[in-house]
Amino acid sequence: MNIEQEINALQEQIDKLREQQNDNPWEPSGGDYWIESRGVVGLGGSHHSTRLNGNEFKTREEAERAAEYYRFYHQLYKLAQECNAIFKESEIAVVNFRNNDNKWNYYLIEYASAIDTIFTSAESAQRAVEIMNRDKWRLPE
Repeated sequence: MNIEQEINALQEQIDKLREQQNDNPWEPSGGDYWIESRGVVGLGGSHHSTRLNGNEFKTREEAERAAEYYRFYHQLYKLAQECNAIFKESEIAVVNFRNNDNKWNYYLIEYASAIDTIFTSAESAQRAVEIMNRDKWRLPE
């Protein structure tokens, strides 16, 4: 590699690093397909509110896949609310799906994370797991 090629390669690396330093906050991209509040896919062009909420997708296939997650996690959140209302708040629990036996399980954690912590006691998580296993809940594929 001659010096000019090395300089060009270094300049490309510098340009890539500058792109990575972009300080603009990330925003979801838009699309013509969006997920309605009931979890089904609609078609109708981009709207500011649905784009910023992450509800818009470029293809129907992307939107259908996302809609499966949307429905699943909204149902899980609702189940957690109902189970939490029954039992006294005491611990922090999360649920997970074990592929080896195709069963839902729960475990206690020490520190809460807003992303995965929605159960406020071992009892409420256990009740949810019983329902999820009984009704054969599965993660979207």
